[in-house]
This record gives sequence, C-alpha cells and structure tokens, in this order.
Amino acid sequence: FYLYFYIFCTLFLYLVKAFMDEEALVVGHQSGSGKNQNKLGALNLVTPDGRKFNCGTGFKDSDRAHPPKIGSVVTYRYSELMNNLYPRFPAFLRVRTDVDWDSYCKTYVPPSQKPAPVLKKQHTITEFASS
Repeated sequence: FYLYFYIFCTLFLYLVKAFMDEEALVVGHQSGSGKNQNKLGALNLVTPDGRKFNCGTGFKDSDRAHPPKIGSVVTYRYSELMNNLYPRFPAFLRVRTDVDWDSYCKTYVPPSQKPAPVLKKQHTITEFASS
C-alpha cells in the first residue's frame, strides 16, 4: 500500500498555482541582513498608478550583488491582490530593458479586485439555532 501511495502521489498529484505579473519602476534599495548583509535586501517599487511597495524575494545571488539601478523597469509576479489592491507575495522576475517607463504608463490598465463570490443561499445564525 505504501509503495502504491508513494508512486501515485509523486506521479499524479501536482499543485497548480496561478500567478499574475506586472511591471514596476525601481525607486530605491533596501540593504539586506544576515546572509545578504552588504547586498540587496529588497527593492522599493512603484506602479504607474502610484502603489508603492517592497519586493524582497525572487533574487539570485548575482541579482543581490548587482541590483537593478534606480529608475529601471522590472517585472514582478504576485499571487493575488489584497483588498487595498497591493500585490500579495511579490517576487522579482527580471529587469525589462526593452520597456520604456513613460510609454508603459500611457498604456497601463490598473488591476481590479475580483468581486466576492455570491452565495447561493443566504444563511443566518437563527436558521441553525432553531433546528
């Protein structure tokens, strides 16, 4: 049984995660700590619609030793948008040398929060308490 379960789980069960990506402008650097002391810790990023946040994961050691310059355009990925439209778990992907920030801002469409799912039936506490 264990061998069958082990083979089945390793061959057929995969976790699929959806990610979105977006471009942002580098406006600053934060220094690292621990292993990354005297190297890049996080990038300070700003999107065309003015959202400012930090991105501190997704970097290779070479990226941390030679971080993207301030004023460069980078691509980051994130798992979802929070309620305040900031990205949840942003991770650095790459520097975009082929993108001009001004032209990107002109064609930028800001992300929108997905609407909350509609329940099929509205439950209340009194329904459960009376039964």
